Amino acid sequence: MKTITADIVAEDLVFPEGPRWREGKLYFSDFLDQRVAALDPATGKVETIVKLDDDAPSGLGWRADGTVLIVSMEKQQLVAFDGTLVSVVAELGHLAGGRTNDMVVDAKGGAYIGNFGFDMMRGAEPQKTVLIYVSPAGEARAVADDLFFPNGMVLLEGGRVLVVAETYANQLTAFDVAEDGSLSGKRVFAKFGEDVFPDGISADDKGKIWVSTARDGRCVYVSEGGQISAEVHIAEGNTYACMLGGEHGDELFICASSGFRPKPGQRDGRLWRAKVG
Repeated sequence: MKTITADIVAEDLVFPEGPRWREGKLYFSDFLDQRVAALDPATGKVETIVKLDDDAPSGLGWRADGTVLIVSMEKQQLVAFDGTLVSVVAELGHLAGGRTNDMVVDAKGGAYIGNFGFDMMRGAEPQKTVLIYVSPAGEARAVADDLFFPNGMVLLEGGRVLVVAETYANQLTAFDVAEDGSLSGKRVFAKFGEDVFPDGISADDKGKIWVSTARDGRCVYVSEGGQISAEVHIAEGNTYACMLGGEHGDELFICASSGFRPKPGQRDGRLWRAKVG
């Protein structure tokens, strides 16, 4: 087992989530701060891109024209930001059970979106839910069901395979992707023990996946079948999301905080970075 140590690259955040690497910067949602922001790793400067004044942003992605797609959690919407205006792409509340959360956008501009499945914030009993696909035309439909807190997602094999983290099932689940975004061939990509609650994930060009563990300070590197060959450790807090980036794509950026429910005024969210090769 290879163990790698990460260093802090940005702090004074609340709860960073949904990281995406694009054009030399790390974009992320600081959702309890109700903003989408971008980190310049060279300087450590964090810049606010857009504020959602009345909701919390989560999953991020881009259309080919540069429009940012953002999951609006409490309103259960997919919204778009064109650099000036925020507009609603699709309503998701008739499909989602609980808050909507992470997302991956395919090459056509279609979006796979997870949701909690239950009202976690009010202590409801966990239950399974669907995975939502919003087509490039803005049509929302369920493309998979019987998922236990579908969360972080990646597309593999040129978009032909989707892998979703089922946080409450302690596993990564894979599907085959059809031309219209439909899913089939549901199977377990990796099954973990109770010490890994897979949250945000990021895939490399070998088809292996970095997984944030949500309840401790690790990210684990897993191949299909479940073999873990490396870990990245942070010195403080829990890891909730991760993203490969950097000039050569060999740096793992990690979103971390002390917990999901910070006290008022508490800003101990951080971004960490590790050279993973």
